[in-house]
Amino acid sequence: MAAPEEPKPELVPLTHGRLEEMRLLRRRLLERGVEPQIVTVPELQASRGLYLLAVFRRDHETAVQVLDEVWQETLPEVPAAEVDSEVAGCPACGIALEGLPEYCPECGIRLGHAE
Repeated sequence: MAAPEEPKPELVPLTHGRLEEMRLLRRRLLERGVEPQIVTVPELQASRGLYLLAVFRRDHETAVQVLDEVWQETLPEVPAAEVDSEVAGCPACGIALEGLPEYCPECGIRLGHAE
């Protein structure tokens, strides 16, 4: 009787974008010991020419930290603004935000608020 196969580590999506962007992010993640995979997803590829960057579930938390660092380096400085109501907009993508989230649910930029 053959020994059962070891389960393969589960890949989880991290982000998507143009191939050049995914290659740059892949290099940064490899520098931190994360082994990302650039995945072709037919729906993303056909409609927008985008690729998916995925990581193993065990590396997800570190990968999110690296992604946050990269975004903070590449996005322009957004001046702090006082929030007068519970509904505000993301300074990077403009989506309406309810409450004061730490990250934008649409673009992922760190807003610095904690609920």
